Amino acid sequence: MKTIVSIAAITMLCSCAASYKEVQVEVVNAELVRIDTISRYNKTEKVLTWKSSDNVRFVSYADIGSNYIVGSRMMVLMRR
Repeated sequence: MKTIVSIAAITMLCSCAASYKEVQVEVVNAELVRIDTISRYNKTEKVLTWKSSDNVRFVSYADIGSNYIVGSRMMVLMRR
């Protein structure tokens, strides 16, 4: 019985102590302006450079097998 109570108490303490970090993002219509290929963490990946309608540039990473076309526009999540 003591084992069950101690496991329950540890579980409650760990679940209350866990902190969650919120990230605020907004959906923007962005244009893909550049595609680069890099080696990162012993993997080859694509670096996609986007430009929003406010001329803010940001990057995202994609798998090497994915296909994107420069000049395409899509809705992406951008950090506020």
